This record gives sequence, structure tokens and C-alpha cells, in this order.
Amino acid sequence: MTGGGGLGASDRRGDAPGLLAELRARLRWRGAPLLIGRLLVLGGAAAAVSWSVMASWGVAAVVLGAIAGALVGHGLALTRVRLPVLLIGALGLGLLGGWVAHWLVVSTTVVEALGPGTAMRLSTVVRFGLGAAALTGGLRMLAVRVPSLLGLELVAVVLAVVLPLAPHRDGVVTRPLWLSDWAFEVGLPPPHVLLAIGGALALVLAGLLMARPDRRVSPLSWPVLVGLVVLGVSMLDLTGLPEPKAGNELGLTGDERGDDPLPTDPGNAGGGAGGGKDGGNAGGSKSERGEGKGGAGQPERGEGKGGGKAQEGKGGGKSQEGKSQEGKSQEGKAQEGKSQEGKSQEGKSQEGKAQEGKGGGGQPPPKPPQLDDDSAGTGSPAPMAVVLFGDDYEPPSGGFYFRQDAWSHWNGSRLVDSRRPDVDRDVPKTFPATATEVAEPPPEAGRQAVSGLVFLAVKHTRPFSLESPVSLHPERNPEPNRFVRAYGFESRAQSIDYAGLLERAAYDPAWAPEVREYYVRMPDDPRYATLAAEIVATLPPERRTDPFAQALAIKLWLDEHITYSTSERHAGASDPTADFLFGSRIGYCVHIAHAAVFLWRSQGIAARVGTGYRGTPDDLRGAALVLRGSDAHAWPELYLEGTGWVVLDVAPQQTLDPPGEPADDELTQQLADLARADQGENEQSSPAHTPTAARPSLPWLLLLALGVALLVLYLVKIWRRLAPWWMRGRRLPRVAWRRALDQLAEVGVVRQLGEPRATFATRVAAVAPSLARLAALSEAAQLGHPAADPRTRPELGFAAWRQALRALALDLRTHVSARRRIGGLLNPIAFWSAR
Repeated sequence: MTGGGGLGASDRRGDAPGLLAELRARLRWRGAPLLIGRLLVLGGAAAAVSWSVMASWGVAAVVLGAIAGALVGHGLALTRVRLPVLLIGALGLGLLGGWVAHWLVVSTTVVEALGPGTAMRLSTVVRFGLGAAALTGGLRMLAVRVPSLLGLELVAVVLAVVLPLAPHRDGVVTRPLWLSDWAFEVGLPPPHVLLAIGGALALVLAGLLMARPDRRVSPLSWPVLVGLVVLGVSMLDLTGLPEPKAGNELGLTGDERGDDPLPTDPGNAGGGAGGGKDGGNAGGSKSERGEGKGGAGQPERGEGKGGGKAQEGKGGGKSQEGKSQEGKSQEGKAQEGKSQEGKSQEGKSQEGKAQEGKGGGGQPPPKPPQLDDDSAGTGSPAPMAVVLFGDDYEPPSGGFYFRQDAWSHWNGSRLVDSRRPDVDRDVPKTFPATATEVAEPPPEAGRQAVSGLVFLAVKHTRPFSLESPVSLHPERNPEPNRFVRAYGFESRAQSIDYAGLLERAAYDPAWAPEVREYYVRMPDDPRYATLAAEIVATLPPERRTDPFAQALAIKLWLDEHITYSTSERHAGASDPTADFLFGSRIGYCVHIAHAAVFLWRSQGIAARVGTGYRGTPDDLRGAALVLRGSDAHAWPELYLEGTGWVVLDVAPQQTLDPPGEPADDELTQQLADLARADQGENEQSSPAHTPTAARPSLPWLLLLALGVALLVLYLVKIWRRLAPWWMRGRRLPRVAWRRALDQLAEVGVVRQLGEPRATFATRVAAVAPSLARLAALSEAAQLGHPAADPRTRPELGFAAWRQALRALALDLRTHVSARRRIGGLLNPIAFWSAR
């Protein structure tokens, strides 16, 4: 049976005295280069699968075992031994290797003689070396005996190469580390390296699939070849590097679902159920899930109590009583609607006036994400940014709050981003092009200066920084293929403990009266004030008028009485916050933050909703913190005299959502290393500062290499075709006969190995009758008297060979179709089969 490898089998007639004699009789040494190529591919695949998991001796054993097993398996497949017997022998070899390896480490005699370390190394070599030999030997036997099963061998190669290179973290390569680290060191994007490896592997496997020494290709090979071609094309980087998805719905990146920038009426922007857009995915926000990352520095009482308590809160007891006593939501719907309608009508004269008169020429505030979106968000673990802290900082609240935006404008349905120039002046609106000071930085008292660098992994609509920034400045992007922007911040983060915030006014005395009134606007729904008053009444009498004590009491009440869930959206409600707070009390971070702000505002406390990301000290790796899509968060803030805006987050004790995915240490480390690359070095003098994006991508380098290879092959082909025209003397017959064989090989006429020239000429006389003259000249040149003067021998003369070659060319034009001849001319390796 014809082999699928480089050494084919001749016919099986005749008896050989022994196995070696039989094998020697069946070998076709012309196919040795193809077999060597297969052995190298198998050895490379063995190295790829073992490199990251074994020591050097183990890798060497696997590679040598794979090559030796394939070589021996190929040879045995050419004998008359039945295939089942050969496969059983390969399996026995693998089992023998496992048994010997086990015996080497359990035998007291061997361990004492060799030492524990040597015994373990030898065990590894035997187990994996013989195992690799058994596997590759079995695959080679199948490929030689049953050519249609060659695909099994190729699939094994693909798996051996692809599996070690497959693990990624949202487009950030982490495995194998030796490959990605090398790529970063030389300034190449690791995804491009993997794409190049995949494309090259597809081309190599396609060549091995179609290359057969007998030129017969299995029909199954053609669809497999098409699949490999598609795989190779898919390796080309036509769409750019994979990028992490936004993974949140808070409007942080601009890619969130349904982010609608269309303007609305200034006085009643998005009033009613249509409000703006939102989703607020704190789905992965750990503070909301009750995982011990609660705000306000309070004891962490909600560690995954979503099961029983959540159902109690929803089904009976306090929750139901509160619903009937505080809400009366069903009976009072009409009056509430009327109240809301009245508020909406007032919007144009009061809030619209404030927005238009103070603010931006009557432009409405942008529509943020929809609060009552009816589709639940899911937190994404995709990396959003890397923060490198320049100072040690331990937040009193237990979390790092990176504010990107603030929602302070009540639009009749919810809080949205304000466009008034006299409010929220501590929130930067644009990325810095130069060093930029914040218009209204926070006071220094009770705060710690914290600096840091931010490297954005995806595009964001605005910059964010730790709590209250003082200034922003642009930074060089160390890895443009991974980060879209880099900038630095100087912030003043809260350092004073919560006891020190008591007895402070909940506004800035420097504010104009209309600004003070702006920060306490809220729904015209008396239930907010009623509930807030009931909560404040539980404080000691001396604290009931203290703004921060009131805010803290409301926060702690919300911690206990609400349940976190991204599945409850309160879609379609005219006031989603009221539907949440006075209804099921099940919602996510945007509902919770709005509820806290409205309850605070009902007590005259200036408050707003902050949006951005929340990280925790547990996620820090050194000075690096990776912010993920699941860290997107919305939280309530209040203003205190002498301190500025203070984050007082709510941490529900009950949650219905499953715990989020933990931080990926490898991803954090690699992104941090990218962000730290060459920090502080001279940008002009260091070659590492050359933007990676300016380098040619590896897929195009691969195409260039293939182009160079094709050029070399065509040059070789042209040389072999033109050499007879300037070669003279005894070398002329050799190169002229070679040219004739090349021309015939291009149209599929190939001389068999060992076939005499005259016999070959007779066999192809129907296609090339002039080949008999060329064969006679070649034999005469080879058998003529070597001492004779070349000038007296016509078979060494250029005229005879020129006439014979021209006759051959005329024969081919006469008997072979033009399409076949043109295809042969374009085939760069047609000369390979010429013998």
C-alpha cells in the first residue's frame, strides 16, 4: 500500500530474506527530504507542547522520542507486518515506558544507587520519551498504511502547537509566558506572533497534506486542504488586535448598549418613563454583591447572603410592611403621577431656567444610560484600565473610587450629567492635552495627596482619577498595541475617618443660593422625606440635626433593607427609584445610589451620584491595580464643608447575584509590566520608546518571507531552464538533460526512480517523441570515451542539444494544452519531482 510519508513503498512482489532486507528493498530514497520534513514538524510540535511544562531534559526526551518513534514507525509500516500488530506494539511501548518510569522512582535500590533527583529525571525521560515515541510511531504507521488517515497526524500536530498557545485574557496574551515575554522584549505584539505561527503552521500542514512521493492524493485531502487555506487566511491580521469589550452600561466608554446622544427638552429632559439610558452594570461590582467591600468603612456584614435573606426581604416581614406603610404605592399612583406631572411642568421655569440661564445656552444635559432598561447587565472581567499608584494610600471606605462623571441634575425622572458651568467643577470633562488644573479642587484638610498613572485598555468618554483630582497631565503610551491612551493624575483622596466628618454643614458657604437649591432638587414625592425622617429619628437626639450622621444612618438603613440584583430593572416606571425603594427594594447600583441621594436631599443635604470604577486593596498587585468591566459602579456622594465631596457608598447585606470572578493575577502582572515599561527613561535615547504600532506586523512579515521564498524558487527554476544556453563542455549534457526533465515534470510527465533514459523516452513518445534524441545524446555523453577531445564529440556540442531542446519544446506545444503548460510554468516547485 502506498505510504503517506516521504519514503514510499515499491511494489510488494518478491520475497526478502529478512526484515531489514525487505525494508531496504522498499525504500525510495528520493522521498527522504519529505520524510525529514515530517520528522521536523513532529519534533517541533513535541517541543511546543512540552516546553512550558517540563525541564530541559524532559523536553529533549519528548522531542527525540517523537522523532525516533515516527522514523521507526514509518519503517515498520513499510514491512509486511499487519497494522493491528504494529499498533499493539506501539501501545505496549507506551505502557512499558510508564511502568519503567514508575519502577525507577519506587525501587529503593535504584533510588539509592542513582539518588532521588537523578531517579526522578530518568523517570521523566523514560515516561515521556517512550510515550511520545509510541504516539508518533502509531500515527505514522496509520498515515503510511492508510493514507486517508494522514489527517490524524496533522490534527495531533495542530493540537500540540495550538493548545499551549491558546490561553488569552481578553486579547492580552499570558501563555506561554516565554513567548509573550520574548515578544514584548523585542517590541512585537504577542497576538501578531501567534497569528504568524498559526499562518505558518497552516501552510506547512497544507504542504505535508498534499505532498506524496507517488503523486497520488487522497480525495479526503482536498476538503482538508480547503480548511487549512481558510485557517491560514484567518491568521492574517485584517481586523486589528482583539480588544476588550466595554462590559458595563454606565456610559463610561461610550460603547454601552443604547447610549443615545439625542437632545431632550431642557426643562423636562427625559421626563417620565423614557428617562435617559442606563443599565448600570455593577454586576461585578463587589461592593454591591456584599462581598465584604462595603462603603463607609462599616463592618462588612453582607458576605454572599443572597439565598435565604434575600427571599425573606422580598417575601414577607419588614419588606411587605414597609411596602404598605411607607409606600402606599398602589393607592397613591394617581396623586404621584399628578405630582410628577406638576414637577415636570415646573421644570421649564425652574430647572430649565437654571440650566439655560447659568449653563450652556439652553443646551439640554446629555442622556445618560437608561435607568429602567429592561435587560439585565452582566459584569465583564475584561480589563478596562491599569492604574499605577505613585503613593501609598489606604482608603477609609475600604475601596478605591475612581470618579469619571457625576450626575447631579434632576430632569424629572432621574439624575443626569449637568451642563451648568457653576456646578460639578471638580469633575474633568476632557482628557488632558497638556498639564491641566481642575477648576474647583477639593480642600486639603482631611485629604491625602495621591498621584497615579492611568493606562486605558479601551476608549473612554472622559478621564477618571482617584476620588477628587487636582490636576491631570498626558503621559506617553508605553504599548500602543494594548493601551489606547495614558495620562496621569494628582488627587486629594479622603484620609479623615468618618468620626471627623461630624458637625459639618452639608454645603459650601461660598455657593450661590441657586447652587445650594440645585443640589437638593428631587422628585416631588413625599415618601422620600417621610422615610428619611423615620430613619433619622432613630439617631440619638444630639445627632439628629447633624448632616453626616443623618447621611450615615440612611446609608446603614439601606445596607440592611435592600437587596442587590442586576436582574431587577424596574422597567417602565415613571420614577424607577421610587419603584425600587418603595416596592421590591431589589435593584442594582444605579437604583441604590439614586435612592440614597434622594433620601439625603430630602433632608437638605447636598448630594449627587458618582460614576466610574471601584477597586479594592485586595486587587492591588504592588502599586498596580487593574480595573475591569465588572468594577464599573455608581455610588452616592454628599458635600461637607471643609472636606468637599465625600463618597458614602451603600453595601447591601443581601444579594441575589452570584459572586464575580476573582482578579486574574497573571493578567494583572502582565498589564502592569506593560504599563511600567521604561518608565522614567529618556524617550528619545531609548529604542524601547519606538512605538510598536510603527513596526511591521508579523502577518505581513510572514507574507514577505513567503514572497522571498517564492522568489528564490523561481530564480532556481529560471537558472535550471537557462543554464544550457551558456554552459559548455562536459557539463552541458547534464544541465540540458535536466532542463528537459524539468519541462516534462511541469506538464506531469515524470521519470520513475531508476528508469533508464531510453525506456523513459519510449514510454512518453506519444507526448514527446523528440525525447528519444535527447536520451541518446545524454547516454552518449555519459558513456563516451572520457579522454577524447570534447570538440570531436557531437554529443558535447551545443548545436545538437539546442536543436533537440527546441524539438522537445515544439512537441510539448503540440501535444499538451496551453493551460497545462502555463500551470507548469507557474508552479515554483515542479522541478522537485524531476529525476
